[in-house]
Amino acid sequence: MKKLTIRLHIDGKEKRFTAPKMVTGSTFKKTLQLERQFDQRRDPEYIFNEHYPFICSVFGYQFTEEQLERGYDVRDILPMATKAIDHVIEEMELDPLGEVIPFDRNKRKK
Repeated sequence: MKKLTIRLHIDGKEKRFTAPKMVTGSTFKKTLQLERQFDQRRDPEYIFNEHYPFICSVFGYQFTEEQLERGYDVRDILPMATKAIDHVIEEMELDPLGEVIPFDRNKRKK
């Protein structure tokens, strides 16, 4: 899987962050919630209240919501949120019923 990265402008410098491969339960839960609420994605209030914290979560809180808001082009938030959702989903696998379950640690690719 390709690494998920983001570049933010913080304190006048461009900084690059890479999302960790580990997916926390809270991040996965939020991913499923955002997937279900796909039609609300373009509401500006929803973007700031839901997508900014989610993106920070996927990147393991290496930067704050304020740094993301100030250092990343708002027009790129929806595409980044989509990439972040895809990143989380790719770290999971489907069971025979089509339900998403966490990878077995022993089966995980290195």
